[in-house]
Amino acid sequence: MVSSDTRMRVMLGAMVWWERWAFNALHGVVAVTGAAYLYMKLALVSDDPFAVVNHPWQPTMLSTHVIAAPFFVACFGMLFRSHTLRKLLSPNASNRRTGWTSLLSFAAMAISGYLIQIAPTAALIDAAIWTHVAASLLFAVGYGAHLVVGWRAPAPEPAAPRRPASRPAAPAALGALLALAGPFSGSAEAQPASPVRVERTVLLMGAPARFVTEAADRAAGLAKLERMVRVVEATEADLSTWRDDSALSRLNRQPVGAPASAAPAVCDLLGRLSAWHDATGGAFDPAVGRLVDAWGLRGRGRRPDAAALRSAAARAGYHHLRVDRNPGFDRAPCAVTRRAAVTLDAGGFGKGEALDRVRRAEADRPDAWLIDFGGQVAVSGARADGGAWPVAVAHPARRGEPALELRLDAGSLATSGGSERDLTPDGGARIGHVLDPRTGRPVSRAASVTVWRRSAFEADVLSTALYVMGPEDGLAWARARGVAACFLLPDAAAGGVSLRATPAFDARFAPAGRGAEAAPAF
Repeated sequence: MVSSDTRMRVMLGAMVWWERWAFNALHGVVAVTGAAYLYMKLALVSDDPFAVVNHPWQPTMLSTHVIAAPFFVACFGMLFRSHTLRKLLSPNASNRRTGWTSLLSFAAMAISGYLIQIAPTAALIDAAIWTHVAASLLFAVGYGAHLVVGWRAPAPEPAAPRRPASRPAAPAALGALLALAGPFSGSAEAQPASPVRVERTVLLMGAPARFVTEAADRAAGLAKLERMVRVVEATEADLSTWRDDSALSRLNRQPVGAPASAAPAVCDLLGRLSAWHDATGGAFDPAVGRLVDAWGLRGRGRRPDAAALRSAAARAGYHHLRVDRNPGFDRAPCAVTRRAAVTLDAGGFGKGEALDRVRRAEADRPDAWLIDFGGQVAVSGARADGGAWPVAVAHPARRGEPALELRLDAGSLATSGGSERDLTPDGGARIGHVLDPRTGRPVSRAASVTVWRRSAFEADVLSTALYVMGPEDGLAWARARGVAACFLLPDAAAGGVSLRATPAFDARFAPAGRGAEAAPAF
């Protein structure tokens, strides 16, 4: 779960029409006045050898440029929110380079422009001026290229309003002529409205969560994304271990040996956690909060001494929780008793639970959507073009590099692995960020596992359990139970990765539906 000092919310949405116009207008004013002033100052020579300026408009250009610049800086915040930050958070290296180029060129332009006003010496002013000119050219060219690409790409807005439900009937001859002319007329009204794709990224559960939906219009899409974000936020509030008022925190503070009634949702969750703990032979165990704290896995990591590890292990394990159905008091569906001071940690199931709650909340709404939590993706419905959603699976050793692309048309894909999410306290040996509950020690292996299930909760749980089991035992367990799973292992000889999958995974994602290498596109 996300810690309190990193709790923040980042909202990324496409710019609304007035934001686009404001940014483009101010960008134009700043660029034109700056270029005009530079031309007048450097390229023109006044007829009057004693003149202070080379052209009568030179002071106006400079004043307009200086006055418009702060507003342009403010408008860049809207561009940063809607475009640049999304690029910086993208798993695609090319997107990240684009984001950094935009951010650094703008920062250099803004800072050098300020230094021109306050630099104490002529040499510093000259250096700031030429830095300002170079950074401005780089930013203007990059943004111009972005606009050209945007104009050439298919427009995300509907082509035209929908045809009214009823119209006066045309005479037969005129109707026939219109029918013949229709394919050649290019009439927008005759074309069906195209769905609008709307995206938003929010920092939730310690990771950037990307929400994508296709709706009849932008307003409907934004409303849908807002509902979906609210569901995930509510789930995070329920499962958070840093919020005192969450259901999980109350359970973790419950006095040892004292049964307490639980809400129906908590009873249902505990029942599913217990079932998967038993089914995986303890490879999945959410009651490892004491061990997580001992190893510092929600911070920078630490190496506990033998005594601290024994103490944490004695207070870990789902077998220390007792859930009694229909206990007969407070009309509660169940009562929960902690038989030791165990604490539940949602790291192995929280995201999946949130995605399933979104699916249930949106079950009666047909619009297609995708939620990408980085390590877990869930979709509902095919895209408007009828195709499945492309999902990139990261390289097991280099998380920012895609190694496999899958086409997802339903359910959820969850991936567990090490890579840079593992910890290296004090510069020592690496500590895996996933615990093996059976040994009480972190798992660190050069492999990742991806699991597909219709239930995102089950995909989340099983990817954690299979990663703990390892490629050999994990594949055997999954194969015996018909689980769609695959392990990616670095292949030094081939310079890439090797894929080991269960028959269920091969059947679900045939070679035609996946590639050896992929970019996280869409």
